[in-house]
Amino acid sequence: FSVSANLYAGSHEADGMNNDDGSVASTSSVRLSAAKANIAKFLGSLTGNKETDGFILEHGRPFIGIKRPEGFRRGPRKACYLNSYDLITRPGVTYCEGFAIGNSLEFHHAWITRDGEHAIDVTLSASQDHSYFGIEFRSDQFEQFAISRMKDRYMRPILGDPVDDQLRNFLRDMSVATPLDAKTS
Repeated sequence: FSVSANLYAGSHEADGMNNDDGSVASTSSVRLSAAKANIAKFLGSLTGNKETDGFILEHGRPFIGIKRPEGFRRGPRKACYLNSYDLITRPGVTYCEGFAIGNSLEFHHAWITRDGEHAIDVTLSASQDHSYFGIEFRSDQFEQFAISRMKDRYMRPILGDPVDDQLRNFLRDMSVATPLDAKTS
């Protein structure tokens, strides 16, 4: 199976799009709908757990992969959660977790963002060739939450298998970004 590398298939680059009823849909809502429709076809096969995939789909949003900016070095392979976590103390950097989707390859992954729209991947070599869909953890309490999930300096996925009550409570209580609030805040 394969999720299209272009999560935004069918999206429009204009500021808005006319709906059948004459109303105007924002580009971000169109992109979100297109991304969710593409990902929904593969629930259960991205993280290996249907509940976790559904949780990411419900709470996540698309991110655009970009070339790593100057000052962001590539970290060790297969250590995306720790590579991304290690950068959250930088001003304006936020941890994200969900799915990375490339040419015929999709997987559970972590990256960072500075603007809530672009994925800065400090693990993969060609992040600009990937699309990303996930949850942005914008909370002052995220660092402590992440530490509580570490074991022997091994950073486990925040969106673990299965999604537990600790994560559900954190998302509810700590104002984690929801799919469209990057555009409305």
